[in-house]
Amino acid sequence: MTATDIQNLDEYDLWCHGLLADPYPFYDRMRAEDPVHWSEPLQSWVLTRYKDIHAAFLDSNRLASGRVDAFFQLIAEPLRSQLGPLYEYMCRWLVMTDPPDHVRLRKLMNKAFSPRMIETRRPRIEQNVNELIDKVEGRGRMDLIRDFAYPLPAVVIYQMLGLPADNQAQFQTWSQEIAAFAGAGGLAAEGFAQQAQKSLLDFVEFCKQVIEQRRREPQDDLISTMIAAHEQGQTLSDLEMLAMCVMLFVAGHETTTGLIGNGTLALLKHPGELRRFKEDPLLLTPAIEELLRYDSSLQRQTRLPREDIVIGERKIATGQPILLMQGAANRDPEQFEDPNTLNISRQPNPHVAFGVGIHFCLGAPLARLEARIAIPTLLNRLGNLQLDPDSQVKWRQNISLRAMDSMPVIF
Repeated sequence: MTATDIQNLDEYDLWCHGLLADPYPFYDRMRAEDPVHWSEPLQSWVLTRYKDIHAAFLDSNRLASGRVDAFFQLIAEPLRSQLGPLYEYMCRWLVMTDPPDHVRLRKLMNKAFSPRMIETRRPRIEQNVNELIDKVEGRGRMDLIRDFAYPLPAVVIYQMLGLPADNQAQFQTWSQEIAAFAGAGGLAAEGFAQQAQKSLLDFVEFCKQVIEQRRREPQDDLISTMIAAHEQGQTLSDLEMLAMCVMLFVAGHETTTGLIGNGTLALLKHPGELRRFKEDPLLLTPAIEELLRYDSSLQRQTRLPREDIVIGERKIATGQPILLMQGAANRDPEQFEDPNTLNISRQPNPHVAFGVGIHFCLGAPLARLEARIAIPTLLNRLGNLQLDPDSQVKWRQNISLRAMDSMPVIF
């Protein structure tokens, strides 16, 4: 199969629009036949080999994370000129910045997201998990995404930021509309842009009110922490503070929803591994790492070359976007033995679900803790949990975020 053959596959267009329910066989073909692939629909290079992706994550000198300009250049005028506010906030997301700004912003947030600080939140997360299960335990059925995997990380990040949890329905709409734009591929982003900007600005106005309240009455939350940093002269501007709230609000629960949902689905589809997971508590830590590898909720990140570079004998010009397909890297047979098999005792397991290098996911300790609490509690409290045979799971249409909109289960 050649690069041209890949372009002509019917599922290629489906993948470019995030419409493949199972992208992994397609990744296998791309990795084998055209691992450094130019995508015309996405106007980007697509990397699918672990070695290329891992090296790219570490090459922060030549590959920039500040890719907002390139992202917005794919949006045609006059729409692009109408998206100034959306552009200004996205430019200041931690994942979209490079040193020295990235180092400064990361330093301000590292303490709040350290494993030690995150562990102090365990009792509250356990309480949240059990309260959600209490609501559905007597029903015998639920939508695992709507009733559990989405509200859990949502309420956790609301509590961390200091946002009231009684606005959950509105928060969910705002978050999904911003995520749909940020995760869209290539020209597809245009269709989500205006609604994403409206949702972002609505959320920002909400945050401004909370920030004013916290200035008068500081509390033990991230917004109060950011205000204190700002007032102590640690160069966190009002715009950066609001942009950080938006980024944490979206990233803080969309990807963890995917981890909990995808991870539970993988276990239910592999009864032998599910039995091992429930019977051996010592497997909990390697099991969560394997669930992260097996079906990563974050499927790709983007980098921009600051100079002409060569990857896999392909010359990539300065400024041409490069998509690092983490989902493909985590199934690379050159790195993982029998990569399409779920093995919850797999060790070592150097997956790239959280990235590598200076942009390693800030929220990784929180996501891991939520999954370590949520998945075993769910399986232990809801006996004989299984997929509803009369319904189907529904995958979200997004090339970057692999998560379900619906996962009906019975128990």
